[in-house]
Amino acid sequence: EPGTKLYIDDNDVKLAPTDVIFVKLKDAKDYPLLESIANKYELRISSQNKFMPLWYTLRNSENSLRSSIDLANEIYETGMFAASEPDFFSGTTDISYDEKVSIQWGLYNSTYEGIDISISEAWNYATGAGVKIAVLDKGVDSTHEDLKDNFYEESYDTNTGTSPSVIYGEHGTECAGIISAIRNNWKGITGIAPDAKIMSISVKFSGGKETRPWGEAMADGINWAWQHGADILSCSWSSGKNTLVKDALDNAMTKGRYGKGCIIVKSAGNYNPNDDYSNPNINWPGDYGNIIAVSNIESNGNINKTSCYGDSLFIAAPGTDIWTTITDNKYISDMGTSMSAPFVSGVVALLLEVDPELSAEKIREYLARSAKKIGNIEYENKTNKPYGSWNKFYGYGLLNAEGAVKLALPYIRPIDKPIF
Repeated sequence: EPGTKLYIDDNDVKLAPTDVIFVKLKDAKDYPLLESIANKYELRISSQNKFMPLWYTLRNSENSLRSSIDLANEIYETGMFAASEPDFFSGTTDISYDEKVSIQWGLYNSTYEGIDISISEAWNYATGAGVKIAVLDKGVDSTHEDLKDNFYEESYDTNTGTSPSVIYGEHGTECAGIISAIRNNWKGITGIAPDAKIMSISVKFSGGKETRPWGEAMADGINWAWQHGADILSCSWSSGKNTLVKDALDNAMTKGRYGKGCIIVKSAGNYNPNDDYSNPNINWPGDYGNIIAVSNIESNGNINKTSCYGDSLFIAAPGTDIWTTITDNKYISDMGTSMSAPFVSGVVALLLEVDPELSAEKIREYLARSAKKIGNIEYENKTNKPYGSWNKFYGYGLLNAEGAVKLALPYIRPIDKPIF
């Protein structure tokens, strides 16, 4: 039952269990006992508290059939340790009541403080309501339990030139889940813009005589999207330069949103740093015009070694070990800049709910000025980077939903509907 996922403390605060167990040794020389108990219960000894060295943090496997609460109790009942307690996160209920939200580190990172997109506070002001996001990809599963209520009524398949869209693979459903999975339905995950609508534009990326030329198909998908009211185009694909597609992108950026221009978000691309023929430069069209190119960070704040980077990079977002939706009501953890771009698309939807009249350039400014300066690398002030310090791996920094939304507000005021 959903209620079994939450606990109430003496002050009536709702608490959600995590995968963490805190154990205190009776004596420093009891560490072998800790190793023994960790092996017995298939726990990982994650860290030792540097200020109180008798305390250790253990982590339960996500595939474990035993809850951290039960395991913590059993460890304490052995009598071998001074204390054993499960970790509870009260902040989780400020995010959602969904099953996997505690492992969505991009929303709230309980291990590395601040290395997340600060979404909870942003939802006090906007959830993406009224905003349409076109996912130009392999098609989105319109029947998924965590997506179906946010699936826009119109969709398009570029291979046949007809509606509705079809599914050519999992990738599109993965991107859609990150953007707009339903919040507080007690299922799966939570999307960045949980009230935004997903417009599925399916593209058959494989070649063959029965497949339309990719450039023609993608150009048609882009034009169909803006002509049918898409506010944002979320693009987690790569291409060589294609003039047909470029002209379609120009149309979207100038004619979309009744002349205000669609906002286009693009994955920076992935490469193999061990391959002499692999190119770390940002994939086209992430380096074109005002398109927002996004790199992939890990939960510790490091740039993933496979993430492309360069002078056209705009911002960084979570992209490693990202839980999201796939077809048949299932979920998966995946990685790549394909996962990072939808985070930004979702935050842009929040900005457009706050102020639908925002220009694409103003949105870029708010994203950039609010970004978190993370990473052990210097940020530089450059004449071609107008919104503050920047570097080639993180762009202006880590995506910050709360900061961007507050910049977009005419004045700070919470929405009048409750969070839950």
